[in-house]
Amino acid sequence: MLDSTGVGFRMLTKVGDLASANIIAARLRAEGIEARVHSPSLGPYPVTVGDMALSEIWVLEDRIEEASRVLLDIEAKNVVGFDEEFTPAERPTPSMELRTLAALVAAIVAVLFVLRLLSMF
Repeated sequence: MLDSTGVGFRMLTKVGDLASANIIAARLRAEGIEARVHSPSLGPYPVTVGDMALSEIWVLEDRIEEASRVLLDIEAKNVVGFDEEFTPAERPTPSMELRTLAALVAAIVAVLFVLRLLSMF
C-alpha cells in the first residue's frame, strides 16, 4: 500500500476492536504520524466475532519506529494506570458534599439492617 508520495504503509499492530484501533490511530496522528485503520467491521457486513473482529493499524514505513515507541508508551501507561492530568499532590479529593452523602447513605443502610434484624426476633 502506497501513499501519494510513493512511501509504503506497514502494519504496526492488531487490536481486538475498532474503538481501540481508532483511539490508537488518533494518538498516532496527534504525534504527527499518519495512521490508517483497517478492519472487517468497517465494511457493509461488519464482522465483530473472533479473529475477524481484529482491527489493524497501519503507518508509513519510514515512521514505523517512532510509531512503535508511541504504541509502547500507550501500553505502558495503560499497565501502570498513569494519569498525566494530575500529579499525586494535585489529585482532586471528593468534595465535602459527596463525603457527607456517602456517610448518610451508609447510615441509612445500617439503620435498615438493624431494623431487619429486630424484626426477625
